[in-house]
Amino acid sequence: MTNLIQRALFRSKSVRSKNMRNYMKSLWRDQQGVSTVEFAIFAPVFIALLLGMLWITDSERVSTQASLVSSTVSDLIARANVVTEDEIDRTMFAADAMMGPHADDLQIYVVGIENTVVSYNSDGTANFKPIVAWVREKNITDLQVPSVGDEYPVQQSLVDVVPFVVSTKVKINHTPVFGSEVFGDQVYEYEHTFAPRANITADCEDC
Repeated sequence: MTNLIQRALFRSKSVRSKNMRNYMKSLWRDQQGVSTVEFAIFAPVFIALLLGMLWITDSERVSTQASLVSSTVSDLIARANVVTEDEIDRTMFAADAMMGPHADDLQIYVVGIENTVVSYNSDGTANFKPIVAWVREKNITDLQVPSVGDEYPVQQSLVDVVPFVVSTKVKINHTPVFGSEVFGDQVYEYEHTFAPRANITADCEDC
């Protein structure tokens, strides 16, 4: 009787063990739900990459626009024969159009800089200093604007060669479409200086 019970228990354990092996094999071979699990694993990575690309594209676009505005404004004013308040204002309005929906965030100023003789050397050559002759600004909040009569930092190569230059500086505080919570707002600041194509003169009472 005891042997019969032992043999029955052994067969029962063997059957359970075999059933467990078969179950594990079938579970291993079962492909149902694999795609869902894979998507759940990789979806956050793909979403993060997509948002990162959108953030980079948006930020780069605004940065390029701001740099282009600075260059274009200086270039247009440097091409004029006579600089007037209206001429500068029209150019600044064009800058707003270039920035499109980000125009309200654009800070900009334009300065005319005269390379003024301040002293002479023993050999008769002159020493120049770039001095602000006029300045015009728009939408300034936290951008440092020079005053008339201030010395302005200009490349020495321009100071020694030309008597007058036009410089435009822009600053924009940009909130990206995505990613501002992680990377914060982006600040872009550019400045371009151009020498006039002709003998530029100023006709501004309060440029």
